[in-house]
Amino acid sequence: MSKINVVFIDHAPRKGEIILTCYGHAWTASFDAMPFDSMFEFFMKAPEGYMEVNLSVIQFQLLKSEQARMERYLSRIVRAVREFAEFGDGFLQEVE
Repeated sequence: MSKINVVFIDHAPRKGEIILTCYGHAWTASFDAMPFDSMFEFFMKAPEGYMEVNLSVIQFQLLKSEQARMERYLSRIVRAVREFAEFGDGFLQEVE
């Protein structure tokens, strides 16, 4: 898998945004009523599949076959980010 970039943005407690990019593709989502104070915590604790459903592709409309492939790709990316954040070696950085 290619390099994954993730931006967690906390606008206020329980309000945030996430941006994921990987190999020329990008996904984004905003949440105005999260059950957690930070976007990172919400991302890590959301039920499996929840982020994938809510992340939208920043592209023009895709063919159905391409859309299914992108959904599978996004699922792999979300799993990889969660695993890295949980078991990684500290490369996640907070930017203010």
